[in-house]
Amino acid sequence: MLNTSAAYEYDNVLKFFKGVAASGSWVVFDEFNRMDTGVLAFLSQVIIQIQTALRMKMTSVNLDEAKVNLIGDCSIIITTNPGYAGRTELPVNLKNLFRTVSMAVPDSTYIAEILLYSSGFTLAERLAQKMVQVQNMANILMQRLPHVSYDFGLRAIKSIIKIA
Repeated sequence: MLNTSAAYEYDNVLKFFKGVAASGSWVVFDEFNRMDTGVLAFLSQVIIQIQTALRMKMTSVNLDEAKVNLIGDCSIIITTNPGYAGRTELPVNLKNLFRTVSMAVPDSTYIAEILLYSSGFTLAERLAQKMVQVQNMANILMQRLPHVSYDFGLRAIKSIIKIA
């Protein structure tokens, strides 16, 4: 998983895509919409080339005037968080490339339960329910403060479990 940011430039990410194609790796670009709009527009063309070559079962693909061996097991996955500050709107052609899979609100209690069990907690089911209830209550109470922004979502739950 690669956390993306506005600091990425197209040539750096292009090298990464070439490596993914040539190695047959799977990559998840977390918060893909944090990248600059110009970089996203360029990368959409690269992704189209890779996906088209995969559909046609080709053994190589031309990326930025370089012939790259293509292993058909490679996959490019992105996550986006629309509506957050600092996030750009994905270009339409890029949205269309990844429209086939979407995720609704994750089940925080179930995820917390799994994380707790895997960390050795024996009463994980009850602990997960209580933890999510506390986080939800804190979120409701803190939303009333207009000048402060808090995150009591899944990321915070995972952080608490990791510390515990």
